[in-house]
Amino acid sequence: MDGFVAATAVGGGAALAAGLEDDHLGLDLLSGTAFTSYLWPGVALARLSEPTPTERLYLAAAAAMAGLGLFAVRRHGPVRSGPRNSRS
Repeated sequence: MDGFVAATAVGGGAALAAGLEDDHLGLDLLSGTAFTSYLWPGVALARLSEPTPTERLYLAAAAAMAGLGLFAVRRHGPVRSGPRNSRS
């Protein structure tokens, strides 16, 4: 099972880093984040070395936050950053 998870993580990360999933996922999912493309999230996912226990904790927390963020975007729409001008 671990080998399957590793293989899909490496393959998925490589696809993200290469931009193969940009059309499928849409870059609008990255709005409000520090990323302008899926390059660095893909590199992080495809990382080949075994993560340390601390890195595993960070990766698990990042995955949980990403999952909650996607759920919120699909339920409530994208988060807008910056000042709101309610009066024009």
